[in-house]
Parts: sequence; C-alpha cells; structure tokens
Amino acid sequence: MHTRFLFAEPEFLGNFTRQLKLEWDAYGTGPYSLVLQQQMALLEEMAVMNSRVFSVFDIKKIKYLFYTKNLFKFLGVENPHGDERWESNYMTRLEDIKLFENYARVRQQIRTMLSYEERLGQIAVVCGAFLKMTDNKLKRTLFQSKPVLFDADGNADINFDALSDIQFLMTDQPGYWIRVATGDRVFHWHSMDGRLKEKDLLSSREKELLLLWYGGHSIPQIAILQQVSIQTVKNQFNAMRKRFFARDTTALLQLCMMTGVLNANTHQLIG
Repeated sequence: MHTRFLFAEPEFLGNFTRQLKLEWDAYGTGPYSLVLQQQMALLEEMAVMNSRVFSVFDIKKIKYLFYTKNLFKFLGVENPHGDERWESNYMTRLEDIKLFENYARVRQQIRTMLSYEERLGQIAVVCGAFLKMTDNKLKRTLFQSKPVLFDADGNADINFDALSDIQFLMTDQPGYWIRVATGDRVFHWHSMDGRLKEKDLLSSREKELLLLWYGGHSIPQIAILQQVSIQTVKNQFNAMRKRFFARDTTALLQLCMMTGVLNANTHQLIG
C-alpha cells in the first residue's frame, strides 16, 4: 500500500489512532493489545516499503504516540539498543525555524475558510524543508500530515504524519511550499512570494503539458498539439521545475505524484 493510498484510508487511520490513544492513555508505551501490535507491524512494513517515517502526534499533549523504528536512521540518531524514545519533534530539526511559524499561520488561515466537514478531510504537505541531521548535514524532506481525530469544534487533536527524503528530486536552491487539500478545494503557499492562494501549484494547462510529456510526447510534439512554439513549451516546463525546485522533469512529475498535485484521475484532463 502506497503512502498516498494510506492517507486515503480514513477508516483504517481512524480506527488505529483511536485504539492507540485509548491504550496509550491506559498503558503509556505498552504493552499493547495484539490487534494494535499487528497494525503497528503493518505500518512498520509500509514505512520500509515506501521509504517513509510514519508517526502519530498528539497535538494537545505535544507528544508522539507512535513512530516507526526507521525514524532514528532517518535523522542520523544513534539508537544502539533500539529502546530509546524520541521525545522531540520534526520542527526542532528545521534549518529555517520560520517555516514552522509560516506553516502554523497558513493552517490557521485556511481553517477559517473551511466548513466543519472540509476540516475533517484535510491533507497538508510541506515540500522542500531542510532538516538538520545529527552530523549537521542537511536533508531535504517531504512532510505530509492528515488530522484523524478532532474535538467537538473540528479542531485537530491527533495527526497521522509521514516524512520522507526527497533530496534526490530537488535542487539546492533554498525554498519550500505548503499545500493543503480537502475535497475539491486546494490551497498553497510558496516561499517565493509568501502569499496564500486558493489554487493548486499547477494550472490545468500545466498539468496537461506534464501529462503529455509523461505519455511519451516530445517537446516539439507537445508544441504542435498545443499550437504554440517549442520555446513557449520549454519556458513553461522551466517555470514548473523552478516552482517545485525540481532537478529535472522526471523529478517534477514524481513530486507532483507524491504530493497529490497529480493523481490517478488526472489523466482524465487529457482525454
């Protein structure tokens, strides 16, 4: 099961998180029930398969209730006995601490624009943030977060998060972007201009261009299909790569797929 499909399984995430919180409140770090242990084992397997770190974060308690064991390796933290707990959070490792402030502000602004039902379906992405490793080296990351438990007012109580290394997909240019999607509504904030916009990072036309390229069309062929010059198509691809900090067009496509900008239904745009 891929990470994107995991986020699309609210029943599994909800059941797992509710049971985890119930047993955490009762037993702390364990021992847990057999069912919960099996669910944790599944997430551990998926974390390895997808090269992700999965975690469950209690927002009110500011505490991780669960994280997959590959977290320490991801951060470059020595854990020789395998029993050390990591009580910090990802934000303490950010190279740019203002990112957390921007993320919190953007989430709050978006929250005021959403209905109660829309708040329940949010998936947030922070793409391109640099995290400091134990050896002070920087790792460029993709952070994905989905609220799974809420209070009576629709405020998130507990998030299910995923963290991955995307250094190989991005350039060294500083910058990052935030994307929040729920239902048919999409918002994004980009460090290049610092403005929140209710639209996706790619327009429908840009998605069409990228999917034509993915379908095997060359730049000259795309120019003919779009009835524009070859240079115009090249400029459009350059602009997309720059916006995503993508190393090349293949990396751009991968970033779009990983973050939900393109999905399994996007091909319908290019009948």
